[in-house]
Amino acid sequence: MPNARKYSSHVIVAFPVLLLVLNFFGVLNGWYLTQNGFDKVLHFFGGFWAAALFLWFFYQKPFQTYASFFKSALLTVILVVAFASLLGLLWEFFEFSYDHFVAIPYHVQIAQLSNDDTMGDLIADFFGGVVFSVFFIRFRRLLP
Repeated sequence: MPNARKYSSHVIVAFPVLLLVLNFFGVLNGWYLTQNGFDKVLHFFGGFWAAALFLWFFYQKPFQTYASFFKSALLTVILVVAFASLLGLLWEFFEFSYDHFVAIPYHVQIAQLSNDDTMGDLIADFFGGVVFSVFFIRFRRLLP
Protein backbone atom coordinates (compact mmCIF):
# COMPACT_ATOMS: atom_id res chain seq x y z
CA MET A 1 0.00 0.00 0.00
CA PRO A 2 2.47 2.70 -1.03
CA ASN A 3 -0.29 5.28 -1.64
CA ALA A 4 -1.62 4.88 1.91
CA ARG A 5 1.87 5.55 3.27
CA LYS A 6 2.22 8.62 1.07
CA TYR A 7 -1.10 10.05 2.22
CA SER A 8 -0.40 9.26 5.86
CA SER A 9 2.86 11.21 5.57
CA HIS A 10 0.92 14.21 4.27
CA VAL A 11 -1.51 13.99 7.17
CA ILE A 12 1.34 13.70 9.69
CA VAL A 13 2.75 16.98 8.34
CA ALA A 14 -0.51 18.83 7.61
CA PHE A 15 -2.23 18.18 10.94
CA PRO A 16 0.25 20.07 13.15
CA VAL A 17 0.23 22.91 10.62
CA LEU A 18 -3.53 23.12 11.07
CA LEU A 19 -3.10 23.13 14.85
CA LEU A 20 -0.50 25.92 14.61
CA VAL A 21 -2.81 27.99 12.40
CA LEU A 22 -5.66 27.52 14.89
CA ASN A 23 -3.27 28.46 17.70
CA PHE A 24 -2.22 31.60 15.81
CA PHE A 25 -5.82 32.70 15.30
CA GLY A 26 -6.63 31.76 18.89
CA VAL A 27 -3.88 34.02 20.22
CA LEU A 28 -4.67 36.80 17.74
CA ASN A 29 -8.39 36.83 18.56
CA GLY A 30 -8.10 36.10 22.28
CA TRP A 31 -9.97 32.79 22.00
CA TYR A 32 -7.88 31.27 24.79
CA LEU A 33 -9.41 33.78 27.19
CA THR A 34 -12.93 34.07 25.73
CA GLN A 35 -13.73 30.60 24.37
CA ASN A 36 -13.92 28.15 27.22
CA GLY A 37 -12.22 24.87 26.25
CA PHE A 38 -10.52 26.09 23.06
CA ASP A 39 -7.14 25.29 24.62
CA LYS A 40 -8.22 21.81 25.69
CA VAL A 41 -9.49 20.93 22.21
CA LEU A 42 -6.14 21.87 20.66
CA HIS A 43 -4.27 19.89 23.31
CA PHE A 44 -6.51 16.86 22.78
CA PHE A 45 -5.82 16.91 19.05
CA GLY A 46 -2.15 17.57 19.74
CA GLY A 47 -2.02 14.37 21.81
CA PHE A 48 -3.96 12.57 19.08
CA TRP A 49 -1.42 13.75 16.49
CA ALA A 50 1.56 12.85 18.72
CA ALA A 51 0.20 9.30 19.04
CA ALA A 52 -0.23 9.08 15.26
CA LEU A 53 3.30 10.40 14.73
CA PHE A 54 4.74 7.80 17.10
CA LEU A 55 3.06 4.90 15.33
CA TRP A 56 3.73 6.30 11.86
CA PHE A 57 7.41 6.57 12.76
CA PHE A 58 7.64 2.95 13.86
CA TYR A 59 5.93 1.66 10.73
CA GLN A 60 8.54 3.23 8.43
CA LYS A 61 10.92 0.84 6.65
CA PRO A 62 14.03 1.25 8.86
CA PHE A 63 12.00 0.62 12.02
CA GLN A 64 9.58 -2.10 10.89
CA THR A 65 11.46 -4.69 12.93
CA TYR A 66 10.36 -2.78 16.05
CA ALA A 67 6.72 -2.80 14.91
CA SER A 68 6.41 -6.28 16.45
CA PHE A 69 6.24 -4.49 19.84
CA PHE A 70 2.75 -3.37 18.86
CA LYS A 71 1.28 -6.87 18.80
CA SER A 72 0.41 -6.43 22.47
CA ALA A 73 -2.55 -4.06 22.87
CA LEU A 74 -1.55 -3.05 26.40
CA LEU A 75 2.05 -2.30 25.41
CA THR A 76 0.81 -0.31 22.43
CA VAL A 77 -1.40 1.85 24.62
CA ILE A 78 1.37 2.41 27.16
CA LEU A 79 4.01 3.37 24.58
CA VAL A 80 1.70 5.57 22.51
CA VAL A 81 0.20 7.40 25.48
CA ALA A 82 3.63 7.86 27.05
CA PHE A 83 4.92 9.49 23.87
CA ALA A 84 1.86 11.75 23.52
CA SER A 85 2.21 12.74 27.18
CA LEU A 86 5.94 13.42 26.74
CA LEU A 87 5.31 15.77 23.82
CA GLY A 88 2.58 17.49 25.84
CA LEU A 89 4.99 17.92 28.75
CA LEU A 90 7.66 19.36 26.44
CA TRP A 91 5.07 21.81 25.09
CA GLU A 92 4.26 22.91 28.65
CA PHE A 93 7.99 23.43 29.28
CA PHE A 94 8.05 25.62 26.18
CA GLU A 95 5.08 27.65 27.46
CA PHE A 96 6.71 28.02 30.86
CA SER A 97 9.96 29.23 29.26
CA TYR A 98 8.05 31.62 26.99
CA ASP A 99 6.27 33.13 29.99
CA HIS A 100 9.47 33.69 31.96
CA PHE A 101 11.74 34.85 29.15
CA VAL A 102 9.32 36.71 26.86
CA ALA A 103 5.83 37.34 28.25
CA ILE A 104 6.72 38.64 31.71
CA PRO A 105 9.75 40.78 30.76
CA TYR A 106 8.01 42.31 27.73
CA HIS A 107 4.53 42.56 29.29
CA VAL A 108 2.67 40.43 26.73
CA GLN A 109 -0.01 37.79 27.27
CA ILE A 110 1.27 34.79 29.22
CA ALA A 111 0.76 31.26 27.92
CA GLN A 112 0.15 29.46 31.23
CA LEU A 113 -2.74 31.01 33.06
CA SER A 114 -2.56 28.75 36.12
CA ASN A 115 -1.57 25.32 37.41
CA ASP A 116 -5.14 24.19 36.66
CA ASP A 117 -4.65 25.24 33.04
CA THR A 118 -1.36 23.35 32.78
CA MET A 119 -2.77 20.18 34.33
CA GLY A 120 -5.86 20.38 32.12
CA ASP A 121 -3.61 20.67 29.07
CA LEU A 122 -1.59 17.61 30.11
CA ILE A 123 -4.76 15.61 30.76
CA ALA A 124 -6.12 16.59 27.33
CA ASP A 125 -2.82 15.48 25.71
CA PHE A 126 -3.05 12.19 27.60
CA PHE A 127 -6.61 11.50 26.47
CA GLY A 128 -5.78 12.42 22.87
CA GLY A 129 -3.11 9.71 22.97
CA VAL A 130 -5.51 7.23 24.57
CA VAL A 131 -8.19 7.82 21.95
CA PHE A 132 -5.75 7.42 19.05
CA SER A 133 -4.22 4.26 20.53
CA VAL A 134 -7.69 2.74 20.97
CA PHE A 135 -8.53 3.58 17.35
CA PHE A 136 -5.23 2.09 16.26
CA ILE A 137 -5.80 -1.15 18.18
CA ARG A 138 -9.34 -1.40 16.86
CA PHE A 139 -8.41 -0.80 13.22
CA ARG A 140 -4.81 -2.00 12.96
CA ARG A 141 -5.84 -4.92 10.82
CA LEU A 142 -6.21 -2.30 8.06
CA LEU A 143 -2.50 -1.48 8.25
CA PRO A 144 -0.03 -3.25 5.96
